Amino acid sequence: MNFVRAETLVQEITADGKVRDIVTERHKSESEKEAERKEDIIRNLPEFKLNRGEGKSLSEQIAEQKNSSFEEEKKEDKEKEYNVHTIDEDEFEHYQSVEDSERDKKRQRATEETAAVESFQQERKRLRGEEASGPHFIQRLHQQQQKSTVRAGP
Repeated sequence: MNFVRAETLVQEITADGKVRDIVTERHKSESEKEAERKEDIIRNLPEFKLNRGEGKSLSEQIAEQKNSSFEEEKKEDKEKEYNVHTIDEDEFEHYQSVEDSERDKKRQRATEETAAVESFQQERKRLRGEEASGPHFIQRLHQQQQKSTVRAGP
């Protein structure tokens, strides 16, 4: 323990049975003072404070930050409740025009999609109609292979 370095305690029992404490202070040399100063610097480092239970662990620090941010959010919400913003006619007209333009864009996009689907359906019907009128694609391939073998053969 460090208290022995600083002072010495001597207990005397007097003739009447009382205990008398005599404390004598010990003077420190320069090298001891320097060593003690370095030890104090090292003890005050954050990583050593945590081991002695003086500092807070990371989970405790995170919990405190969450609590403080949660309390700040509550304060901001309360402030927002009382700060009511009313909309005047100019703002209403602006918001109305924005909404109308978005509605027009959606309507135009919907008409373009339906036109694309209709053209796809028409092309699909046209291609199926061609397949139904003539031989199937696989039969055409077999015919072409047979013709190419007949021509290559003689």
